[in-house]
Amino acid sequence: MSPRTSYQPWRAALDQWLSDQPPPPPLVSDAPAHPVARQIVELVSEARHVVCAINATAEGSEVVDKNKHDFVLSMLGRILTFDEFVLAEYPYELSPHSRPGVRLLLENGADGHRIMLVFFEDTRFWRVDWQERRIGYELVSFELGEPEPVAHVATESAEYFEPSWSWREHLREGLCLPFRLLPPN
Repeated sequence: MSPRTSYQPWRAALDQWLSDQPPPPPLVSDAPAHPVARQIVELVSEARHVVCAINATAEGSEVVDKNKHDFVLSMLGRILTFDEFVLAEYPYELSPHSRPGVRLLLENGADGHRIMLVFFEDTRFWRVDWQERRIGYELVSFELGEPEPVAHVATESAEYFEPSWSWREHLREGLCLPFRLLPPN
């Protein structure tokens, strides 16, 4: 089933795959003692599981996962001292002419920690602003520090998310959005 032509049935198949398949083992067995480290590991692990589901159910498309999750997460103690850090990047192979991508970007600030899911229209030919920074669009962010991550949907993408969803459902939809945001080729 192609998500490019029949999104809702494909999403149902993806959700079924996720409920049928056990999640992969934890990426790291012992997260640093930092209060948000467990949430970061859980969120990155869930993203990896969703990418596996996309690849198992999306005929003719692939999400490329060359991330070194174990290595990155083993360095969380150090990463939490940076202002920003890319935890994972997923380019989507949707067609020969379309290669969007999403990035899990950790922001550490005085007001707390959050992970943003940032969408890029094309990862082959990066659009840049006048300061030569890559242009991306925040889809959803996850505030860390509560018992569970708290999802905050960007205004521009609010029509694709339900306010009552859990953080996992928000992440799942965010990782599937490239199939909805870009017209079929």
